[in-house]
This record gives sequence, structure tokens and C-alpha cells, in this order.
Amino acid sequence: MKNILKKLLVTSLIVGPMLISNHNEAWAYDEELQKIDSRTRILNTYQTPKTDINKFTVVIDAGHGGKDSGAVNKNLNVLEKSLNLDLAKVVENKLKTYGINVVMTRTEDKFIELPSRPALANAINADLFVSLHNDTADGNGDGSHIIHSVFDRNGGISKSVATTIGNSIKSNTSQNLKKDRAIWSRFFPNKNNLDYYCVIREAKMPSIIIEHSFMNNNDIKAVDTHEKRVVMGEAVADGIYKAINEHFRGWVKDKGYWKYYDKNTHIQKMGWINENSEWYYLGQNGRMKTGWAKISDKWYYFNQVGKMQTGWIKTSNKWYYFMPSGEMKTNWLSQGDKWYYFMPSGEMKINWLSQGDKWYYFMPSGEMKTRWLRQGNDWYYFMPSGQMKTGWLIQDEKWYHLNSNGQMETGKVEVSNIIYDFGQDGIMKEEKN
Repeated sequence: MKNILKKLLVTSLIVGPMLISNHNEAWAYDEELQKIDSRTRILNTYQTPKTDINKFTVVIDAGHGGKDSGAVNKNLNVLEKSLNLDLAKVVENKLKTYGINVVMTRTEDKFIELPSRPALANAINADLFVSLHNDTADGNGDGSHIIHSVFDRNGGISKSVATTIGNSIKSNTSQNLKKDRAIWSRFFPNKNNLDYYCVIREAKMPSIIIEHSFMNNNDIKAVDTHEKRVVMGEAVADGIYKAINEHFRGWVKDKGYWKYYDKNTHIQKMGWINENSEWYYLGQNGRMKTGWAKISDKWYYFNQVGKMQTGWIKTSNKWYYFMPSGEMKTNWLSQGDKWYYFMPSGEMKINWLSQGDKWYYFMPSGEMKTRWLRQGNDWYYFMPSGQMKTGWLIQDEKWYHLNSNGQMETGKVEVSNIIYDFGQDGIMKEEKN
């Protein structure tokens, strides 16, 4: 663990008594960090708070803390971690007046391992994760900017939330939005399937980072007093509340996955839902299932838009059958006067099937064969039950004999010490001693 914490702070610099983190690199992807179990992080960091499952839950993350000061304005002796915490408390208090359930990653000046923050949100199945920050003191940057998931850049919930909050900041504070990138996202270098920022990447719900201001002497004026932070924090909270009401309704795309939110409570749905007489299943983290899904030890199949399938389905060049309940069929199936058989895998059986000492045959259509079947030069006969016949068979007052492999006999054949003569059509000609 010491080595991992060292990696988290590897880009930090000590300036006098204060710790200054490189603001971007502190959020970078680390292969070793991914190996830490999320539950372990939670147990080591938090006593997981109980939440009201009947309320929309927002996790508010005050960035940095403790020995990690974040960005620093040395001229004004202002630490980012302190601004973030004060803003977080304002946002928390305002959201609670709206009846929103709020969980804080920290409520005091405390260092918290970075991956533990989204891990907390995942553990309590939060509906939204918002990380509060202020950007570097270097340079002349100005204006608020908000970061969302790269997977929502062409339309998705985190970008919509970021835009709504940005508009609230612009309308309700003296702060402008950053001109060149007010609402934006970032891929991790050379990993186009990863968000750059840890709290966005690891959170299993919509997640954003708000940079309220830059920490330089000019832009910090937007949040340099508690009174200004109250104005800013309440604008953020108002934006969050508006985003909840506008965007968390019905089907929502989050980081490339479809989720469903109750249209009245805005709470994320889990498990089975029925929408317009169609069934869908929301699995781990509320993500809509497509393709195969094992639910309560039963298999189901969902098409590309998530609808549960029933009846006949062909996938990977194999046929399956799903009951009206959606459950995949195995074993025997009767449809009208036709019988089919499905293997334990659900695959429709064709060709030969052995069950105990009984043999059956299924046509390419899957239909169980009855009566005569020719394969190559051999003829077989199947009873109305589908069972392959062996021994004597009488059909239309004509006698046939089928050997132990089910093959129709022709020519002279000894049966029970008696020789019989069968024509090429299998019909017994005469009996000889």
C-alpha cells in the first residue's frame, strides 16, 4: 500500500511546508491501482454510509485534502483543498433543501486515496458523482470548466449534466465559462477506451469534475471569499437539481451503456423493467443487457436494443427457443404436432440424439422425425413417439425387420435361428426353415 500511495504522489513537489500536486498527473491511470479491490478501498477509508434508496443520491467529492493540498496560490496563501471543501459543504446543504440524498467523500481536511472516492459511490449505488476542484495557479487561465466522460462526448448523460451545471454557473455567478473548452473530456494517452481522470473512469454512474476557477490572482476572485463560494456552490447545486429533473428520466446513455431512470423519482432502476409492453433487464450498475444473460440461474436473450426475446431466435448460426417468460428452453418442446429437442446449452438439436438406450432423429429444421428415414443406402423407421425402431415392424400388413442399429434388413437374414428373405424394399418375401 505504501508503494501505491507513493505512486499517487509521485509528481508532487514540496514547496516550503505545503504540498503542491501536479493537478493533471495526480489523476492519471495506474495499472497497479486497478488491482486494488474496490471493497477493500472502502473498508480502509470509510464506514460506508447508509443511504435512502427512495431518494436520488449524489456523491459530492471535495477534491484533494490532508497532505494533498492541490493547487496553491502562494501570493494569497490559498490552498485548493480548502476551497473545494467549503464549496462541497455549500453544495451539500443546498441539495438537501431539494430533498436530494447527499453523501460526501470527505467533510474535513483529510487525505483520501484517489480511487476510494468513486469506489464509495459504486458501493452505495449512487446516481451521480460530482468532484469539485479549482484549477492550477500557473499561467493566466480563466473561467469555469467542467469535464465529462469521453464516452458521452457525442451525446450522453454526463455531458448533458455538465452543460446544465455550466449554464447555471454562467447565469447565477459573476464567473465566466472557459472560452476554449468550457465543457470537455479527455482520453488517456494511447488508451482510447479509457477516460483520463480516475474519478470519471472508475465511477459506475454519471460522473463529472467541476473546475470552478483557476487559482491565479485574477480568476480566483470568483471564489476567494466564503460569500462568493456560497454563490458559486448554490449555482452548482441548482444546476445539479435542474440536471436531475431534466436528464435523469427514462432511458439515458452513460459512458456507452443504456440505463433507465424512474420518470418521477429520477432514481436509477435495477433488474427487470417493462416499458411499452417490452421487457428489459438492467444488470450490474444498472446497465441494460443485450445478448445472452444468466438471471437467477436461467438464460435469457436480449436483442441489440435490449428487448427480451421470446419464441425462435437464431444466433451464431444456431437456433434457440425462448418461452413466453423469456426463459431459454431446454429438453423437449411440442409445437402443434411437431416435437423439437434442445440441448442443455439451449441449442436446437439436429441429426441423431441418444437418450439412454433410445435413439431419435431430428431434421435440419429441428423437427423430430417419425416414420421412414433414408440416410445414404440405409433406411430407418421411427415410431410416433420418435423412438427409432429395431426388430420386427409391420406396416400395411407387410413385414420388415430392422437390425440392432435400426437399419432395415434386405436379402437373407437369420432372426432367432430362422432365415428370412427380404426384398430390396425391405418387405419380407417368404419364410424358410
